[in-house]
Amino acid sequence: MNPPEITIAITAEFYDLDPMNIVWHGNYVKFFEAARCAFLDKIDFSYAHMAENHYSFPVVKMNVKYIRPVRFRQKILVTARLVDAENFLRFKFFVKSEDGELLTIGDISQICVDLRSRETLFTIPQIFRDHLHRVFPEA
Repeated sequence: MNPPEITIAITAEFYDLDPMNIVWHGNYVKFFEAARCAFLDKIDFSYAHMAENHYSFPVVKMNVKYIRPVRFRQKILVTARLVDAENFLRFKFFVKSEDGELLTIGDISQICVDLRSRETLFTIPQIFRDHLHRVFPEA
């Protein structure tokens, strides 16, 4: 069984660069977020939908491994793969060049918070699972 994932294309722009003319390390998080938002849009459970249902999913842990730099105007493919949706949302990210060279990997864990009570939930709400299974029945 393959975990659910989505891949988006991004072009590194001038404002993404650091003084060494490569993408600044902090901007990879922006690339991860763009891919994660595309994933959530695909399952029709965007951040706005979360809030309408009184949930928030703050990031509680993040790891990034930089393998090769992304350069100005380089087109990259960013994959967001959902690897856990039981107690946390855990995404793995893969940044690749257009020809498939792996440039960066990362993972982010998010926990669910009930916005009404401000309590941390230690299971992912059923409504999220329902949206996920409509698009990815095997997940």
